[in-house]
Amino acid sequence: MATNKRVVELERCMLIGVCLLLLCLLHTAEAQLMQHPPADCPETCGNIAIPYPFGIGNNCSLLGPAGDDFTVVCNDSYNPPRPFRGDYEITGIVLEEGVLNASYTAVPYICYSSPNTSQQFTMSFDLAGSPFLISTTGNKFTAIGCNTLAMIIGKEDMTYFTGCISYCGGDVQKAAPDGSPCSGLGCCQTELTPELSFLNVTWGVDGHNDTTNSAWDYSPCSYAFIADKNWYT
Repeated sequence: MATNKRVVELERCMLIGVCLLLLCLLHTAEAQLMQHPPADCPETCGNIAIPYPFGIGNNCSLLGPAGDDFTVVCNDSYNPPRPFRGDYEITGIVLEEGVLNASYTAVPYICYSSPNTSQQFTMSFDLAGSPFLISTTGNKFTAIGCNTLAMIIGKEDMTYFTGCISYCGGDVQKAAPDGSPCSGLGCCQTELTPELSFLNVTWGVDGHNDTTNSAWDYSPCSYAFIADKNWYT
């Protein structure tokens, strides 16, 4: 069965970088940034710096006006330890840019074993009530696969809808070769709207929200993700 190098690499990694934009830090903490956490608060977790207002442990992080906070959990079951917020692993914090870089391992997919028999995984990003939004300047929505429609339904009131369609023309080897842009041939991308705190990644196929896929025999699986625009090109 033919495979595309980009798909092989994605299946090998399954660890996608995603940027989350800090909120509240610039609005609620300009004066409080002059404060400092207790001297015994850790400043790093493994190889990752954890600058205030983030913090590890009790009384080490800033509490926001809505009751949200910047607490980080340092998981020392890894060597070296790794910092987390919920399901996201923190890979870097840049206070000057108001950006937290994180990664996640669950990637939405749809896989076909026949033209109308599929198994799929959808995924939601829910940052409502947190001091974060999904960065629309740092991220793109990307889909990889043949004859597939990847969709985003978003915003808390579900009024945002977008997506992209990817075809292969019957030859997966010629679809989106390494170094080529994601322009709809085996791979597609789209920008995100600003101020997103919630979205759901889901699927349609053959350009429609139906249950068949004519490319199942040579490209059975498709993947979609939101990631740093420089991570996947």
